[in-house]
Amino acid sequence: MSKQAKAGLAVGLITLACLGMGPPARTGIIGQPVPIEVVAVSKVPVMESEDYNLLSDSMFAEGCMGGGFGCMCPLEAASAFTGGLALTTIPRTPPGHHAYDVAVQDWLVIFDGVETQISGSGRYDCWTELSGASWQSMTLDLVIDGDCVHFSSGVLEDPAPSGTFPDEISISLDNDAECFGFIIALVAQRGPTASEAGGDDTPFGGYCRYTGTPGVATITCVEAPEPGDLNCTNDPVAVIFDFQPDDPASGGLAATGVRLTISEGENPPRQWAEGEGLIVGSQHACVRRDIEWGTCSPLLYEFPDVDYGAGIQLCYAASTFTMNVFPSMIEDAIHGQRVVLLTTVTNYGVPPAPEPVHITAQSDGAQVTIAPQYVVPGQVCEITAVPVRQKMHATVSKALRPVGDSPYGDGHEVVVDLRGERGGFAHSLGVGINVLPGEDECLEQASAVRDRFVPYLAANDPEFGITPDTQWTGTIVKPHILVVTHYLFFSDDWEMGVMWHNMIPPYDWAKIYLRHRYTDTRPQYAYAISSISAEPAEAPQPIDPPEQVDR
Repeated sequence: MSKQAKAGLAVGLITLACLGMGPPARTGIIGQPVPIEVVAVSKVPVMESEDYNLLSDSMFAEGCMGGGFGCMCPLEAASAFTGGLALTTIPRTPPGHHAYDVAVQDWLVIFDGVETQISGSGRYDCWTELSGASWQSMTLDLVIDGDCVHFSSGVLEDPAPSGTFPDEISISLDNDAECFGFIIALVAQRGPTASEAGGDDTPFGGYCRYTGTPGVATITCVEAPEPGDLNCTNDPVAVIFDFQPDDPASGGLAATGVRLTISEGENPPRQWAEGEGLIVGSQHACVRRDIEWGTCSPLLYEFPDVDYGAGIQLCYAASTFTMNVFPSMIEDAIHGQRVVLLTTVTNYGVPPAPEPVHITAQSDGAQVTIAPQYVVPGQVCEITAVPVRQKMHATVSKALRPVGDSPYGDGHEVVVDLRGERGGFAHSLGVGINVLPGEDECLEQASAVRDRFVPYLAANDPEFGITPDTQWTGTIVKPHILVVTHYLFFSDDWEMGVMWHNMIPPYDWAKIYLRHRYTDTRPQYAYAISSISAEPAEAPQPIDPPEQVDR
């Protein structure tokens, strides 16, 4: 089943499920034997593939990446860069998230008349957050002149998000090079050439061609499925139908005992089937699709009047969720800084699952810790990434992110890959950290500012449990902002954001906020001193907390 249809962006295709392991007949709820058409023996979800051709805007370049002393060779683009990609869907991704295995096809680059064949594979992800922001990322492991070279795009904005298979991919990647390295700008268009496709028409089902036979489907059985079947987790049912073509001349294409499935071939939820009127004896417009050429599913049944997208939302209701992370990118960081990402989960289906989501995270350029590793809605997982003084996961893409694009300058990008799993369902996200030169020299001053507020909190808000004996771990944030210094402190229960205005009295104000860790993503309390050096010393005053934490 195409995930394009799963996202509700194409017509509902109802796949033919595998019934080869079952008995030759079933008893329907009307008490009559139902003949079963055996059409397959495998229950492995169908993973669809699409081919993409590199366009002339694509670029493959080699040369010096760093530009420091001793690394001053020119960056040279290949005179020719041709070939393509094959994308194969990775099943069971969250709503709005599409993931693909990538296979490099016949890549050829020419430098100074010398041809080089390139092979390799990787992964491509594109997703849309609940906020509406769209992102994409790609990693490739390529064999170039016998050497294996790792490329990464980092997390980039997707300017033209589309359905399951995008019509065009535009993304740039580079390898982790301190001096000599490579840059790839991929601009690839979906589908074979017009001659390969037999014309310019876009065939049904992507770049596979089908013959359509309209007819009527009659539901003959709705019953509990076998436990070993591929089932949705939310009260699944086996829905069996017979197909009869409208044209008597096509009577040879009639079929009996066909199973109606959704998603990757699962038996659908009972609630959805009943809501769509899929009950014994009901009749529905249906089109049988027999493949002419291509590598897609050989036989499909389309129900134009059935909203199967609602069924997808209910299918994995016991496990489906979305994972949210704040912030989605860090523009300003330094080595050794504790970058704390706040991660939450939201149940997608109804009823919600009681089990927690298992969160994991990793990065090639940072030390990563996770607390807690299991969360349910209403809890906050903190992903702490400390960029290390080693090779970065990937340099920031030169083709799509030139120097000066970040307000803090162009550094090295460390990518933190987050993954949540529950009940066989997974959701992945990536967060880019722009790491720039710099040192944290503010701990002593930040501690002094923090300690101006602690006695007040101990006396006026004792329920917080903050006293002069509270132990804190500190880290700088926004290290390249000079007028206002930002610092974070973490106790066992609280995140305290500290900031102060680097000006002379009476403009040397100071503020703090408090966020309760593991339960909240926004500050709940805030306090201010209008002048930190005023005489006599000013007492803190409560103020409205900011809308979000500092990062």
